[in-house]
Amino acid sequence: MNAYKLIEALQHRKIPVACQAINDFIKVLAKRKDLGALRPLLRHDDPDVVEIGVGIADELADDRCGRSILDDVAALIGHPEVRVRMHAISILARLVTPQDHPLLESLLSCLRDDDVWQWTLSRVFTMHPLLFAEMRESRNWPAIQLLMAETEKEKLKSVMQSRDAFTRRLAAAGAVLNHEGDGAFIREILAVLDKDLREIVEQWHTSREALDARREALYDRFEMRIRPQFHPRSRRQQRESANGDFSY
Repeated sequence: MNAYKLIEALQHRKIPVACQAINDFIKVLAKRKDLGALRPLLRHDDPDVVEIGVGIADELADDRCGRSILDDVAALIGHPEVRVRMHAISILARLVTPQDHPLLESLLSCLRDDDVWQWTLSRVFTMHPLLFAEMRESRNWPAIQLLMAETEKEKLKSVMQSRDAFTRRLAAAGAVLNHEGDGAFIREILAVLDKDLREIVEQWHTSREALDARREALYDRFEMRIRPQFHPRSRRQQRESANGDFSY
């Protein structure tokens, strides 16, 4: 099974045939550990084919096999289909590194998209602030720096009332990323956020499952790929030396 045979099966519009073809193609990709074979789907004119392709990429993409298609995925940020954009956002949020400035810019630009800004914000909540630390040359840096841990709480609160929705959303992300353990502060910002933004922050903050998932995701990314670029001694080594005492 290859991409072109899968496309042919999808365009026949026969659900059993298409489902079997998708499953067979996923098995092939999983064995190869290379998602480059998805490009014909990601670049196809049929939005349904693109959605299948990026959905498969979202399921399989990791640090070993996903980075080869990141540029193709980033190109889908402007796709007319909302579900395609959502898959692309999830992949980028999971795989970008601090050096991927254009990809990070593409990801954050989705916070301006009325259809997917909430989904984008929920993905940003799973990212480590250090991913954005080298974006000082970005024209959006005044807003992006709100994600940094050194941003004062009072500044975050004041910016939450900005007229610019992009800035407000990044400020909310900065509050969640760096102060989720400060219940009093989170309650303060919830009081000044607009309704839509308040709902997503409150849902994320109060969901124990979401918080646990975010900590696990942050630990894996920070430990395996981000920290070595800043500190030679890993978080795992620090944790072990502290007899298992590990917290954020």
